[in-house]
Amino acid sequence: MMLAQDITLSDGDRNKLKAIVRNRQAEPRQILRAKIILLSDEKKRNKDVAETLGISNQKVARWKKRFLLSGVSGIMKDAPRTGRPVLITQTDVDRIIHVLLNEKPKSSERWSVRTLAKRVKMTRYAVHKILRAFGINLEEHRDVRVILDTRAAEDMSKEPELSA
Repeated sequence: MMLAQDITLSDGDRNKLKAIVRNRQAEPRQILRAKIILLSDEKKRNKDVAETLGISNQKVARWKKRFLLSGVSGIMKDAPRTGRPVLITQTDVDRIIHVLLNEKPKSSERWSVRTLAKRVKMTRYAVHKILRAFGINLEEHRDVRVILDTRAAEDMSKEPELSA
């Protein structure tokens, strides 16, 4: 059986955590984490804190451990998640723009996200994300060249934001 770690807060940390609990604009998960630490500071057992807040003992132990390792800043944000990040390279963007400007689809008068994705051998999601970054909606715009030329004239030095 693992013993619960004791938490003794400094006045500064206690005040920060109380401010988080009172803040109506704080995220609910941040408020919960602050409550876990504040209750733990009152020398309550993990089991009692979990019952009071309606959460699992493991969750209490996790946030106490994170607090002991990193302090208040450690409980304010989630740890990075696993999984491969979405990678869209400038080459992908250039390839899509090249196809939009220089080719016509074989089966219809204009490109759709699906036909464009198939042509450039990318997922529909990635193509849609790139088009959205450039402000292009293939359903609404008959001539994509006008949009791309306007964007180039405005500011070619700024690349569109492609992150999620």
